Amino acid sequence: MRYPILSLLACFLLPLWSCSGGSDNPDPADTGVQDAETKGDTAVVPDLAVPEDVQEEDVPVAQPDTADQEVTPEQWFQLIDGPCDASNRIGHFEVLTGQQFLISGELWKFVWFDGSATDQIDALQENPLISDFGPCRLYQMKEGAFCDPPCGPEEQCTHSAGCVPFPVPQDLGKVTVTGLTDPVEIDTPKGGLKKYSYYEFEGDPFLPGSFIEMTAAGLDLPGFTLHGLGVDKPAFTHTEWLLESGVPIEIEWVPSELPSTIFLWIMADLHGVTPVRLVCELEDTGAFTISGEIVAEIFKYPMLDTAIPAVSLARHTVDSIENKKGCIEFEVASQVVGKMKFE
Repeated sequence: MRYPILSLLACFLLPLWSCSGGSDNPDPADTGVQDAETKGDTAVVPDLAVPEDVQEEDVPVAQPDTADQEVTPEQWFQLIDGPCDASNRIGHFEVLTGQQFLISGELWKFVWFDGSATDQIDALQENPLISDFGPCRLYQMKEGAFCDPPCGPEEQCTHSAGCVPFPVPQDLGKVTVTGLTDPVEIDTPKGGLKKYSYYEFEGDPFLPGSFIEMTAAGLDLPGFTLHGLGVDKPAFTHTEWLLESGVPIEIEWVPSELPSTIFLWIMADLHGVTPVRLVCELEDTGAFTISGEIVAEIFKYPMLDTAIPAVSLARHTVDSIENKKGCIEFEVASQVVGKMKFE
């Protein structure tokens, strides 16, 4: 759920983008954390004085007259709206720490802040949905479209709409991200794609329970603020599985007490091509069974001996906001990977 996870991972790994849902950002005042300041692992809401020239009856919300109140991770989580609907997504930003198996079989670890936005929806960002199994969805790699006559240099060829304009990358002005182990401030995006990126983290980019805010000042698109919560790093209880047609698979992990969502997927990398991938959005209960019916469906698609199958588990929060062009989302995620064999 394409775009992140990031040109390389976006299409196949954190299709954290392919989840549906999302709505207008709520008014932070409704959750009691507006203008929150960070203090240690919590945020505090300052007393708000009413100006002398404003009558008491003109104030729509009663102001607190008690001491500063601590905000819990559960309250901060209420600011987080969930992901954009894939049909309306024009931008994705993420703070990510994760892992991926390379073709050589070595484990690659990565950490970054990365993202961009465009002026319209990318008609080619989503792969076709094969089957829907409750919290799990099975996607097939999208085949290239054919247009006759060929599309122009500023157009892309689509299956259903013919030639359509390429999305134009947008400058969002200065972007800042607070609540991370390194403060992130990016005055201008880089390159023709107008990417906002930071790769200088020396360790984990966030602490569990940290209150994270991303703010874009606005330029080509209106400014906005989105929220995230530092999640616990996920951990499998075992790291190798055997995938047999029609046989259920039990996936277990260590659950977290912090509010978040679990994102589980199975894929096979065929030299950079993923013919099919399973994506599941789950509650953080510590266990999930992939049914034999789902596994049998996966085996309908060719898996070569040279494929590198893997199961990945991410714990994340995703916030989103709508503007006149579409929906932009902000993801905070920690991801681990395990080995899987096809039988």
